[in-house]
Amino acid sequence: MDPIEEINCILRTRKIASEDVSGFDEKEQHDWYFFDLTQGSTNFGIDVCKECTIYFGDWHHHYDIESEWDEFIQTLNDIFDNKLCSIGSYIGSIEQKNIMGAMLAKSEDVSEKYIIDEFGKERMVRVCFFNPSLNKEYRV
Repeated sequence: MDPIEEINCILRTRKIASEDVSGFDEKEQHDWYFFDLTQGSTNFGIDVCKECTIYFGDWHHHYDIESEWDEFIQTLNDIFDNKLCSIGSYIGSIEQKNIMGAMLAKSEDVSEKYIIDEFGKERMVRVCFFNPSLNKEYRV
């Protein structure tokens, strides 16, 4: 199945709305397609070009369509099921210019201790879920 069709199928099945944009990347010489699934204050998008990229909160990751498709689909479904969350670490206030790192984590692992172990102290940390009502912020 075509990647765009398969992603659309997942979104329809889950009743997730997206605003979609498409175009042509002159540099890559390839068509691209972007699914904007932003929910509340949580940014979420899927870019399909020569590879698929998930943008989720402060984290993003590129997946090779040929060799990492199953991992891409599993990650996408786990995010939609709130089994995975995006964690962004900031120095000072939570502003893009202050970001010090981002990662994807299992939701069940996220705690203040986990955040300190991963990012250290004296941080502002934003935890984003696909369901924005679950979002959290920590000051450690």
